[in-house]
Amino acid sequence: MVKVFYKNHGQTWKADVDFRNQLTSKLEMNPQEVSSEMKSEFIIAFVPIVSRPRTDIEVALNKIPESCPVVLVVLHHTLDPYFDPPDSRRCVNRRNVFTVDCLFYEDRGLLKCHRNEEALRAVKDHLEASYQIPEMVWRMLIVGLTLGATRFRLPYAIFLVVVLFLLLAFLDNFFHVKWVNRVLVICFLLVIIFC
Repeated sequence: MVKVFYKNHGQTWKADVDFRNQLTSKLEMNPQEVSSEMKSEFIIAFVPIVSRPRTDIEVALNKIPESCPVVLVVLHHTLDPYFDPPDSRRCVNRRNVFTVDCLFYEDRGLLKCHRNEEALRAVKDHLEASYQIPEMVWRMLIVGLTLGATRFRLPYAIFLVVVLFLLLAFLDNFFHVKWVNRVLVICFLLVIIFC
C-alpha cells in the first residue's frame, strides 16, 4: 500500500476531491492517506493557476520538501472542456516531480473531458510503476533466499549483489544515496549474511 499525502495550494473548489476519488477508483493498489509529508512515499499537490503558471508552480514547489517525490496536479480554471492549457511540465525544474494539467470550474469541480481522463491515467500509471519496483525487488529477494538455502553460495551472493544494487538504485531517487555509500552498504550486508 502506497502512502500518499495530499496538499492543496489554493482554492480548488473540490476539484482535488474529484481527482482523488477518481484516482483511487482507478488504482489497482489502495493508497493510504497519511497526515504528514514526512510519512509519505508520494505527495500529490494540487495547484490552481491564479496568476501565471510558472509563478504559481514555483510558489507551490517551494513549500514542498525536495526529498519526497511529487505528483503535481496543475488545475486550470475554465468552463471549456476543450481548452488547451500550456504544458506545465516546462515550468518545473526539479527532480522527482511528475506534472499533469487538469481543467476545472468552481461550481462543477473537475470537468468531464479527455484532458482530465488522460491526466488521471498518467498519474495512475506513474504511481503504479513507481510502486511495483520495490515490490518486485522484495519478491526476487525472497526467491533468492529460498534458493540460497539449498544451493551453492556463489550464485546466491551474485543474486544478492544484483538485488541490493537495484534496491539501492531505487532508493537513490528518494534519499540521494551516493555511489560509494551504495557499494559500501552492499559489501556490509554481504559480510553480515555470509559470516
